[in-house]
Amino acid sequence: MDPLLLHFPSRSREPQTTEVPQEPTADRRLLSVLFCDLVGSTALSAQLDPEDMHDLTRRYQDSVAGAITRFGGYVAKYLGDGVLAYFGWPMAYEDHAERSIRAGLQALAAVEAFQSPDGEQLKARIGIASGHVSSATLPAAARTNAPRSQGTPPI
Repeated sequence: MDPLLLHFPSRSREPQTTEVPQEPTADRRLLSVLFCDLVGSTALSAQLDPEDMHDLTRRYQDSVAGAITRFGGYVAKYLGDGVLAYFGWPMAYEDHAERSIRAGLQALAAVEAFQSPDGEQLKARIGIASGHVSSATLPAAARTNAPRSQGTPPI
């Protein structure tokens, strides 16, 4: 064999195929979205030491997340002192709306058991919306396991 040919990669005579990436499949389903927010958290954060506020927020979010997961919900995001959760995704339930309501009531009861360092009882607000969504798992969303809704969102 010619020594010059050893330095060049061999070329295959077989045609090369390029795979075309497939579009993510959309999944139409009923979804309930719950959002829980701590009432007066901005004023409370001005009164408390940052570490105390962080600890209080973490305990509050853990309690709310516990109520959500007990009823089959999926905690999608923590937004400041808020908790965003899905019922009906990734696991579909016929009674997703009822589950979200029960989780919301349990979350409110759990928050009312908390007191701020100055002894004031904490309160939360809950918003729930249900509706049809068309979701697709996108590459960025796959890392967070969050659905992407298209059209009119349920909130």
